[in-house]
Amino acid sequence: MPRSPDPLPRSSDPLSRVLLHLRESTSTLLEHVPESAAGAVLPAGPVPPQHRWTVGSGRPRPLVLDPARYRTETATPRHPFRFTPPSLFNPEGDPPRALAELDRWSAPFDLVLTPTGLLTCDKAGIQALMEAVRLVEDVRTHRLVLAVPLGPGWLTATGAQVLAALLDSVRIPKALVLDAEHSPVDSVERLRALRCVVTESPDTAVLGPGLAALDALAHGASFVSFDETTTAVDAKPYPGEPFPPASPVRPGILHRRLLTYLAGPTATVHLEGLGRCCCEPCLRWGEERGHGQVGRPYSVLGQEGSAEAAHAHNLAVVSDVARELTRGLPDVSEAEKRGRWWRLCFEAVRAHDWHNGAADPALPPLDPPEELLFWAGYPER
Repeated sequence: MPRSPDPLPRSSDPLSRVLLHLRESTSTLLEHVPESAAGAVLPAGPVPPQHRWTVGSGRPRPLVLDPARYRTETATPRHPFRFTPPSLFNPEGDPPRALAELDRWSAPFDLVLTPTGLLTCDKAGIQALMEAVRLVEDVRTHRLVLAVPLGPGWLTATGAQVLAALLDSVRIPKALVLDAEHSPVDSVERLRALRCVVTESPDTAVLGPGLAALDALAHGASFVSFDETTTAVDAKPYPGEPFPPASPVRPGILHRRLLTYLAGPTATVHLEGLGRCCCEPCLRWGEERGHGQVGRPYSVLGQEGSAEAAHAHNLAVVSDVARELTRGLPDVSEAEKRGRWWRLCFEAVRAHDWHNGAADPALPPLDPPEELLFWAGYPER
């Protein structure tokens, strides 16, 4: 099959954006997407017209289709992609034709991820990735992005080097998919490996790893997505034994200055001393109640019976941080983008110290998480 012409620029290009990553079970979060959000990665299925957002300039925000085959299927050397049953247009199930068909019939999406199965970190996974690369190189489409869903073991020093070498020659856009169930980015070793891949493999997006997505964007990822629900629910609790004991905070509450999810009993007993939040949903909360004070106390947010309140708050905070990180792009150098992220993380570590100095000395301290110390360039404490 002949190659398609090079893709034309799109007004809704997701370059250097932070998108919201949704699953079928979390699509109701679209109702809480803040005005500052940049777009979304959505599962297969109909997209209601009201979710074809527009930004201030009037251009549509990008929508990316994720078939998410990696959640149920494993890639093999013979079948790296897991297509739906053959259609009338492709009764033989020819992979290049199926990829072209996926690209052709995926409106209103701006980009389409390939239906790649989960890539195991072994010989079979490497061969499956090589076959996936061969297939997508044979059919250059306008919207196709090579999805690279990583299984356990890839985010190591050796795995990152192998992955960077395999992806370096891929000419179409590609996206590392870091599903929390299979490849969590939850240690300094994995964070360092992720940085290695995105810095050595140009035009690579990173999808789904929580706040680590912002670090990837700062270090060269073409765009990233943020899986708020999984990140908040799986947030690590702060260490320490609080007195008096408190119930864990679920889902975790993202604090703008601390740049960390407040989860677990230690964080719960500190909520009273963390003041008020002034993100968009929290400002609305204060206005609706007319107490004469701006925003919503973190202590109240931690007691909300609905998880959606915490998720709406978290989405607003992530969008605000992302907007600060990407302000002025594309007319900002990579060095300046990295500098902005470092300053945000450095100030967050200092905010932990300031809060601990002002908090009740009887409470266990809020120690900065190891990933935040890594992003800020601090040695581990």
